[in-house]
Amino acid sequence: FCSAMLHIATNQKYNEGKTVDVTQAAAIQFKNMAEIHWRFKSEVHAKDIIQEGFRFIIITDEDKEYVRSNILQMILEVRHDTVRRQLTYAVECIARLDFPEKWPNLILEIQAYLNESDERKILTGLESLKSVCKRYEFEYGKNRNPLEEIVENIFPRLEELVSQIEENNTIEAFDIKWRIADLLYIVNQISICTRYKNNEGLSKLVTFFKYALN
Repeated sequence: FCSAMLHIATNQKYNEGKTVDVTQAAAIQFKNMAEIHWRFKSEVHAKDIIQEGFRFIIITDEDKEYVRSNILQMILEVRHDTVRRQLTYAVECIARLDFPEKWPNLILEIQAYLNESDERKILTGLESLKSVCKRYEFEYGKNRNPLEEIVENIFPRLEELVSQIEENNTIEAFDIKWRIADLLYIVNQISICTRYKNNEGLSKLVTFFKYALN
């Protein structure tokens, strides 16, 4: 069911000749599945953690694996902003439950998008990276270690992107800069990440936000 909703949400042909936005409806349904029903492992598990009378849906392991393997590529192909927002939020919901144990290649896939020159691929990578970072946004101590690792491994590329597009005033470039600023805020708002605690790192952070404000 989830994979079917994802397929419909990302295929504009389902809107042809329709008076309603079928893709948007499918995207919302898919997001709701990810947000509400993804956590249930079995009927027994669902009945143990929900109130009696709640109508739950068990998503099969095969369905979940299809979604994890294809959703970033399918988001890339979507031009409908509302659909993209719904699917990106679904990635966040799934990442909270499955990353990294059941979605170990997610970061590698995101890195591959960020290393491309195509701006749409970069934006897809940034949107997906935000979904993962929000998984650890309010964590402390050792629970924050995965976020520190993500920052050390991926954020040098974000700093490089800012340098490359600093003088670029296109809408796409502005969107990339805004999303990087948002990411820097998310990973540093509770506690400054180790990468930005020394003088050099902090200087980069302050310089970027000054630039963004200007």
